Amino acid sequence: MKYFLKCFKQYVDFNGRARRREFWFFALFCSIISLILMIGIAVPIVKQASDQPDFYGLTEDDEVKNAIHTENLNEANAEEILNLLTEKGIVDLPAEVTENADAKIAKAQVVTVNAENLDDETVKDLFDMLQKNGIVDEELSDKVMHNGEVFDSKREVKNDDGTSTTIYETDYVKRMYNMMTRMMAKNPFYWIWLAFNLVILLPSIAVAVRRLHDLGRSGWWYLLFAVLMALPVIPNCMHLTGFWPTFLNLLALAITIFYIVVMCKDSQPGENKWGPNPKELSQPQD
Repeated sequence: MKYFLKCFKQYVDFNGRARRREFWFFALFCSIISLILMIGIAVPIVKQASDQPDFYGLTEDDEVKNAIHTENLNEANAEEILNLLTEKGIVDLPAEVTENADAKIAKAQVVTVNAENLDDETVKDLFDMLQKNGIVDEELSDKVMHNGEVFDSKREVKNDDGTSTTIYETDYVKRMYNMMTRMMAKNPFYWIWLAFNLVILLPSIAVAVRRLHDLGRSGWWYLLFAVLMALPVIPNCMHLTGFWPTFLNLLALAITIFYIVVMCKDSQPGENKWGPNPKELSQPQD
């Protein structure tokens, strides 16, 4: 605890040296608190997933049917939906329909459907509109099979009736992301965890810089380590697959291991340009 408090007293102190005991005890204490908060975040998500065994596949069960309220579909919101689909280029209406407002809904079945224009953004807009008008429940959006980019990875999901549904990795990731985002926003542990990480951000960087000073290295090495360990973010943001995501993940793993090894090294003996050896100063207490 004393090292945790010491790092907070030196909240933005990037000068001087920090022995490995100071660095690792601070990291351990922060990790324990983060782990406790993350358990509080994860438990509701795991429970939600276990309570919905058909979460990964779109099935014709009562749960899905009950989430659709066709009784709330009327001429006004039907026209709003049709206008959205027409505006996005999903459907083309013949001239006799578009020129006659009274017949627009009645004759809407005579359309040309351009399914290739149906993207994730349009699906989201459509579901937002349906939810706003009370036609579908919010939870149904997690069960939608998005017309997005399809990867080679497939997953077989067993349904309650014994049948199986094939879904692609893209669908799985999107459903999990949507559910986790919605649940975390309602979870107080998430906001406490976020606030805690913001609070320890600067002292974590400061103690890491001082630990590098203790090893006789410039604090700018920390920036290099941070950039290299964050490389896997690039393929995730660009939705890349194949060689580069695997390579960058392995590189980041190697850099992380190297960073841990470096931070485990003993203090540089004697005094260096960042000050005296903190281990030698506290030697009588060891």
